[in-house]
Amino acid sequence: MKRSIIALIIGILVVLRIFIFTNNATAPTVPIDMASSTPPVPTDTTSPNQLPLTTTLRLDQEITVDDLKIKPTAVLEDSRCPKDVQCIWAGKVRVAFSVSGSASSVFELGQTIIFKDKQIKLDEVSPHPISTRKIADDEYRFKITVSEANI
Repeated sequence: MKRSIIALIIGILVVLRIFIFTNNATAPTVPIDMASSTPPVPTDTTSPNQLPLTTTLRLDQEITVDDLKIKPTAVLEDSRCPKDVQCIWAGKVRVAFSVSGSASSVFELGQTIIFKDKQIKLDEVSPHPISTRKIADDEYRFKITVSEANI
């Protein structure tokens, strides 16, 4: 009898813990010091043909590389495992980019997309999720590398 009660209590606690960690939409937003937690974002967003170029952008910040305009427009999915939780799946992050005014191109972390004679790679998305808070759109930073395409 005692074993079944203990098993029931443990089961309830596990379900509650899963619910709390997966219900980030209602988690309170806690301000963080962005100056010390993210790399600097460039103010000059025009490249004088020095490729490969690695830079970090915010949402809706545009960079021009040669004749290519690149701008992250939306975080479509961020299911990365929070760094304070142990997960069985790493999750993924998908980001929409506008490239030279075209329809959105969807990038996943580590993915390279070729556009015209350039290749664009999404190297890093920060900050990394934490289970107790939702990341605001203005906190996201996207590290990309633009280089000549080897076509």
